[in-house]
Amino acid sequence: VRCLAWHPHCTRLALATRDDRIRIFSNGIQGVAVLRHSGQKSVCSMSWRPNAGRELAAACATGVLVWTIELGAASNSLSHAILLRQRNHAPVTSVAWHPQGDTLVSCSPNDFNMIVWDVAKEAGVPLKRVGGGGLCFTKWSLCGSKLLAATCRTVF
Repeated sequence: VRCLAWHPHCTRLALATRDDRIRIFSNGIQGVAVLRHSGQKSVCSMSWRPNAGRELAAACATGVLVWTIELGAASNSLSHAILLRQRNHAPVTSVAWHPQGDTLVSCSPNDFNMIVWDVAKEAGVPLKRVGGGGLCFTKWSLCGSKLLAATCRTVF
């Protein structure tokens, strides 16, 4: 297991494994959805979109994959993903949805900026961080008014 993410509003678990697959376990649904994509390498962070039970962002070596997941019998063939990429923003090591679910943020140790994604437009805007160094981890506060950005060093 590389990482996991519990859905914030329902009994659903995403589990990323070393074989570059994401498995979705959901209460009350028979079977396990298995998500695969050619850009889905070295998943190290995942985040469920709040207020949307079927969208999952995954931090990958090549960028950010945003999955729309269909659950049930034909789930594997109906689920689809978009790959969000920006120059010098790989590998992506952390993704975090804003608590309202309207904004996705990602970070990379090779980029001094976080990227704020408009997923519907498949476009990202760099958000400069005060101080130097690439970023390894990002997390929104529960109210969504603050965003933590941590470097890969001992000082965040």
